[in-house]
Amino acid sequence: MDAYKEKLIEYFGEKYSYKYRKIGFSLFEKKQAEKLIVLNNCEKCSENKTFSEDKHSLIYSCGKLDDSKCGIKLKINLIKYKDSRILPELKKIIDESLNYQVLDKYFNMKKTDLNKIQKDVDFIEDQYVVQNDIISNEKLLENIFKQRKELYESKSIKKSVEYVEKTEMLNLLYKQALDIVNNLSFVLIYDKPKNVEVEKPTKQIKKVVKEIVDKPEPKLEKQQFVKWIFRNTFKFGIIKKVNKKKSIIESDGSEYIVDHKKIKIITKEIYDKNTKDIKESIEIGSIVGWLNKNGEIQSGNIKKINKVKAVVENDSGEYILDYKKLFIFD
Repeated sequence: MDAYKEKLIEYFGEKYSYKYRKIGFSLFEKKQAEKLIVLNNCEKCSENKTFSEDKHSLIYSCGKLDDSKCGIKLKINLIKYKDSRILPELKKIIDESLNYQVLDKYFNMKKTDLNKIQKDVDFIEDQYVVQNDIISNEKLLENIFKQRKELYESKSIKKSVEYVEKTEMLNLLYKQALDIVNNLSFVLIYDKPKNVEVEKPTKQIKKVVKEIVDKPEPKLEKQQFVKWIFRNTFKFGIIKKVNKKKSIIESDGSEYIVDHKKIKIITKEIYDKNTKDIKESIEIGSIVGWLNKNGEIQSGNIKKINKVKAVVENDSGEYILDYKKLFIFD
């Protein structure tokens, strides 16, 4: 955490601890309240703490400001910001501006400072790119979209395990693209006091590219948690016996003999989420999957949760789906 944030936390920590101690006086007996009063005072004087705020600074002090013992305890010169969302309005003012030099000869009109507005426009356009690292983020998004296109075009329902993995990667890439967009800030720093350093947000965007086709098949073992497609829906189970080409899997109290090529190993966490009541594992906004009539994996975000069915939304529209058809990606 940078020093500027630490000072803000210190200031508001003092301010609101003081405020709530004062509120708390009515809840205690007189003797207890007298003890709390001591906490609200400076250690060196009997004056209450004071907090003054304006658009330029925050000041926490006690006693008289010129008192050598006390005075100002903490002063924070505030950073100034501009909201980039006012840019269209600023451009509109410039575009629709009147010829004040001509009209001023006939009317006593208050002039709009177009030079200042143009400087604001230039600042916002320039700093939005700089402070949001737009160039790097554009490259990241282009890379993500390229990966999504390649994965989508290479998917084949005939290779069910590979198909599932690629669909999960598509969803992960989509989430990463959303993270990049949601981390862009409309609020820009346009002036900061000297010696104030602002911590730059760190982007935890990981590269997702994985080689699936040439990846060696994971070794199946007894007691592993797995999933596979059965009658146009996903089944989740535990391997009971591994044979040369097929395994015996227990799921929902029954046993299934499944070809190794159709089995995908999953974590216990994903197994638990998909074998208990799925309503306990999802909420509005959760990403879920399901299989359409052609056996193709679909994905979307939960928009509404009802007793029996959920409303799921994706780029293609809204779907009302039974909870039994939904599953959670690993």
